[in-house]
Amino acid sequence: MAIIYRELEIRFPNGDYQTITGSNILSESMTLTRSICDDGYSDQTRHILHPRNDLIPSDDLIPDIYLTANCSERIVFTGYVDSAKRQKQREIINITAYDDLYRLGSRNVSEWFSSLAQHDPNLYVMSVIERLFDAQIGYDEIFEPDGMQWILRWQKSLENNNYTQPLALSQTLVENIYKGNITALDILRSANELMGLFGYITADGRYTTMSIAENTPIEIDRWITLDFEEYVTAQIDITVFTYNDMQKCTFGRPTQTKNCYYSEDNILTNCSTNTDKVKVLVNNVMNNGKLGRKEFYQYRPFKMKTAEELLVGKNIVLGSRLQISTNYGDLPYIESFVFQEKITGIHHLQYEFSAQGNQILESYDNIRG
Repeated sequence: MAIIYRELEIRFPNGDYQTITGSNILSESMTLTRSICDDGYSDQTRHILHPRNDLIPSDDLIPDIYLTANCSERIVFTGYVDSAKRQKQREIINITAYDDLYRLGSRNVSEWFSSLAQHDPNLYVMSVIERLFDAQIGYDEIFEPDGMQWILRWQKSLENNNYTQPLALSQTLVENIYKGNITALDILRSANELMGLFGYITADGRYTTMSIAENTPIEIDRWITLDFEEYVTAQIDITVFTYNDMQKCTFGRPTQTKNCYYSEDNILTNCSTNTDKVKVLVNNVMNNGKLGRKEFYQYRPFKMKTAEELLVGKNIVLGSRLQISTNYGDLPYIESFVFQEKITGIHHLQYEFSAQGNQILESYDNIRG
């Protein structure tokens, strides 16, 4: 087994600073984390490194500087500087950068969404997203050059799954419930939840969505360390969404486990007033969104550390379904998903893949009171 060595470079495509090469980065100090389920259906990517460098003229990099992290011409991260502080009495600068979804989490769209609810309350989910792109995000930021193709794919998915249900939004609910605290990421996350999709930013800075139920398992037979729980998460058999000032819309039938998917922070349903329309949306989450399928949410929580040379030929990304050999006779392999990814190093990259979870997501008895 040959160890793969790569040369990490931090590049500034807009010419803000000179390229920071691996020789000017503290040994193996890069940490890159990605997740598709830190908080419901949210995604967040963070990149931290520690350059020893005289190419940065001041103590602090200016926030919002655009950068990419490249390992031997392979992009591993694209984002913007959030903070950069020089360590006291050391020629080391700690740089923290985030991708575009993190930035969308700070873009307030409350006035826009309130106006939308007032003038176009019966929009479809897809129409809300299209208006969001046009008015608040812009196709050229993170969706070009393939952004329109992504829109068309999403539109086709909605048509196939009968997501043509008017939302029946209420401006009064928007203003009374959220009181001016709605971000662009909140809207994206709520729409993804209603479609059973996960959204994230790829290494080259493009937004994409996926349904993990459709992924073919990737077999893993070599790793450095592997830890996993003794249980498999229970299949979801009932879904509850809040709407219209905390009324509850329920779909499904509780089995013995009474494992419930409970959503009380979906903006699109919370601001909807029509019971029949919300029932259709929740039905789609369980059926068309595949939330009620065993393959979607039944997995074994785990954490696996591995190295790049052990992953040759394995295209593992966020949301990948894994079948991991355990070396235990009574449990030869486990199956799970990649919900979190962590990459460390600057020359010899190591990976940590994991999925957190409880055996019972939420007891239906607790939800119904």
